[in-house]
Amino acid sequence: MFSIYPVEGEFYIKFHLCNKVDYFKWIPMAVYGPAQDEFKSAFLTELVRACQHNPPPTLIGGDFNILRSSKEKNNDRFNCRWPFLFNVVIDSFDLRKIDLTGRQYTWENSLPKPTYEKLDRAIMSTEWEFKFPLVTVQALDRGVSDHTPSP
Repeated sequence: MFSIYPVEGEFYIKFHLCNKVDYFKWIPMAVYGPAQDEFKSAFLTELVRACQHNPPPTLIGGDFNILRSSKEKNNDRFNCRWPFLFNVVIDSFDLRKIDLTGRQYTWENSLPKPTYEKLDRAIMSTEWEFKFPLVTVQALDRGVSDHTPSP
């Protein structure tokens, strides 16, 4: 039933794992959502299908490239379509956000007056939350990426 071999989609990779100590079976899933609007529908469709086929507790994290609300951006330019659909997916599978500590935004552009957005996140199934109720996500230093900016 569980393998250590990855299962790959167009926008994700996941594993089926079983903890050696307590035999807790779970799925870690890393996603990379497209930045281009024309591919976001395919990304969300694939995310729905992956969640439908994830009966064990699941942890999903990565660069979703979709905001959940206008509060996740530092300026007024906000497209409501993708956040609405993204939130529908999250709510329909009863997924929970994992709080990010260390910064408010996870991406910035390189313009003189930069835009900051929260595009990277970790979400979990309720079963995974029951097993690890105190989990948090710590933002790392930016390094060479345009993700995890300073403010």
